[in-house]
Parts: sequence; structure tokens; C-alpha cells
Amino acid sequence: FFFSSRRRHTRLQGDWSSDVCSSDLFLPTNTWHHIAVTRQGGYARTFVNGVIEAEAVWAATLDSSQNAQIGDVDSGQWPFNGYIDDLRVTKGVARYTANFVPPALAFPNPSHVPLNGLSLWLKADSGVTYDGGNNVSSWEDQSGTGNHASSSGGNRPLYLSSGLNGRPALSFDGIGQLMTIADNA
Repeated sequence: FFFSSRRRHTRLQGDWSSDVCSSDLFLPTNTWHHIAVTRQGGYARTFVNGVIEAEAVWAATLDSSQNAQIGDVDSGQWPFNGYIDDLRVTKGVARYTANFVPPALAFPNPSHVPLNGLSLWLKADSGVTYDGGNNVSSWEDQSGTGNHASSSGGNRPLYLSSGLNGRPALSFDGIGQLMTIADNA
């Protein structure tokens, strides 16, 4: 799955060559959005702010032989320009199957986060390593599965202590900032 802020496009692909579930949508800038992608019973769904924006039949197996990327896909073709305060991946449980009321903020109380099936949980208020210029080098997975994200070189996202609704967030500038998660996630 990827969301591109340049093209305001959500896209779920099975093999990087064809769309499974995609939509063009308008998301106002400088506004917090809850984006979720689920797969259940052979259906893939993309939700934006609790509303299904795209749905398609998809029974294929996900290809996990490549590293997951946060912030950019395909060498700049699909960059993300915005903030991320909470990113979760769950295997075996579709958190949303119909329209829903999204939380107003990232889960402020970890006891409210459903843990069953959780295989990746990146929280901007925990486990972020950055240098004196706030350039992020690592983002520790809080799920307990060890799927940490890392970034190297000079083009790294920035840590902002009060970047999103006064809460910590990682800022991606849309020009190649990237974090990678090893393919075991």
C-alpha cells in the first residue's frame, strides 16, 4: 500500500505492476487524516477518515520479499509530504471492515491499542533516534516483533516534538526522505 501526497492517490498493489485497489482523492493539506488499509475475506479496502474510499476483490498472497518503505516508493515516483505520528500493521485481523468513526488523535493511551495480530507499531512519541538536527536514523517497533525502521545518509525524515496537534511526529518532505523496514515484517 502507498499513499502519495504529490498525486493524492492511494494504491494497493500485489506485485508492483498492477493496482489491486486504488483511488484518487482530495485530502486538504495541514489537516490530520486517519488512513487505513485492510484485507479480509478476499477484499481489500482503503479507508480515509473512517470512510471506504476504495474496495476490490483481492485473494492473492502479499509479496514480502522486498523491504517495506516509509516516505517514498519507487525512487521518487510516489513521495509522501506530511507527518506520521502512528503507523501500525496487523496480520490476521482486519481492524476495519465497514465505515467507522476514527480516533481524534493517535492512540494516546497504549492500553487502547488492540494487540492481537500486531506485527508493527511505530509511534512518534517512543523509540525515535535522531541527531542534533532532528534527522531520524531509527524508529523502534513498539509491537515487540522487532520490525524496526531505519534511515541513513543525508536525506532522512525529521523528528518534530510537537508536529501534529501538539504531539510528536516524523516529518517527510516529499523529496526522497525514506525509512526502510527489513523484509521480515
